Amino acid sequence: MIPREEWLQDAQALPVGRSERVYHGAERRQNMLVKNKPDGWSCWCFSCQDGGFVPKEHVRLQEPDEPDVPTEVHTDVRTELYVPSDTVALDDFINAGTYESRKLVKFLNDKGVSSTVLRECNPRVYHDRVVFSFPECIIGRDFTCKMSAKWKVYNGSSKLSYVHLQAKTTDDTRDGTQESTVVLTEDILSAIKVRWYTTLPCIALRGTAVRTDTLALILRNYTRVLIFLDGDTAGRVGSTKASKLLDTVNIPHVIINTPDGLDPKDLKPNELRRLCTHLTT
Repeated sequence: MIPREEWLQDAQALPVGRSERVYHGAERRQNMLVKNKPDGWSCWCFSCQDGGFVPKEHVRLQEPDEPDVPTEVHTDVRTELYVPSDTVALDDFINAGTYESRKLVKFLNDKGVSSTVLRECNPRVYHDRVVFSFPECIIGRDFTCKMSAKWKVYNGSSKLSYVHLQAKTTDDTRDGTQESTVVLTEDILSAIKVRWYTTLPCIALRGTAVRTDTLALILRNYTRVLIFLDGDTAGRVGSTKASKLLDTVNIPHVIINTPDGLDPKDLKPNELRRLCTHLTT
């Protein structure tokens, strides 16, 4: 249980029914989700994998036994009711030179992902989000870092839990052969950057769990897996679970140890190549 001194003031500053991502201690990102609920205030830190709850004494509806633990699907990803139509191409938005476009450029720089790397995926901008259209989903990433849901899935998307980025070049596409290797990452931006600099196919888990549909994709197309999750507690736990799951289906795999506090997308191109490509030879 996280001590209330570390988060309660942030939760109490919110209107009832609202939630917000905040910094927890000295962490580099806003990894903690705080909520002001009708019956109390709650928090959950995605990095620490721990939370807390303080009931409201005079309007308490129930006394929960455990911290309010959000799931990856319903907190970091939110479903929109329509597919955006009035989007703007990424390059056009950046070239406009507005305050919002400068915020986007700063966000990309902070995340270690350039517009050149993203361009291959044809992203567009809509309501402070970079929107990607993949076969599995249409999904937007908040670039203001102020929204409670970092990722938003738009209507018309499939129910698949992953995003599959095939090998960057035809020569590297080996689906169905004995040499095929795929990289697993947590988020889509990491998958895009890893594929760009290594040419290896990537699967963004959109979380830390290898779900049934993702495992089926791996079994159909690949014979070796590089597990490349984030360098925090959640990433390390997810890597261990993914390794045990792949052991049960006899798929060779390697866990890449991302430096503490970093994501794959935070690493330099040469470091990505060094970590990934020498493991495929």
